[in-house]
Amino acid sequence: MEKFERVYIGIDPGKRGAVASIYVNPLRIEYVPMPGIYTDLLKVLYDLSVVETKKLYCYIEQVQYRPNQKGVITGITNYGRLLGYLEAFTIPYTVLSAQKWKKYYGLLGKDKEASVNLANQRLGLSLTKTQDGIAEALLLASYGIEKDLQ
Repeated sequence: MEKFERVYIGIDPGKRGAVASIYVNPLRIEYVPMPGIYTDLLKVLYDLSVVETKKLYCYIEQVQYRPNQKGVITGITNYGRLLGYLEAFTIPYTVLSAQKWKKYYGLLGKDKEASVNLANQRLGLSLTKTQDGIAEALLLASYGIEKDLQ
């Protein structure tokens, strides 16, 4: 089994979200769109929890809903599941508001395509504009790396 110095996980819990991992030393980037079936998500998080590393940490975007928004109950339930899975696999995490991490990257008030462009630029990827959830999950993981180095 390959060993890594640190692994940072970013989770965009939205319908079009994703779970992304940036492995450090050696560098490796992985991502999966938010699984529609939560047993798939359990496998992804379990696999991450058993990686040989000195540090494993997750940054998850806080779910926010407006009154009368469709899918509120489902979204909140799924978000609760995610937090429960992180707890169950003893993966330490920080919940971040979208405003906080987007402000850090200068993305406040910009469209999702700006997140895709920034992720591509910073990580040398070629994500498309329809992969905005993956881009934002990767930026959450990258935020963790940068905060850890400060």
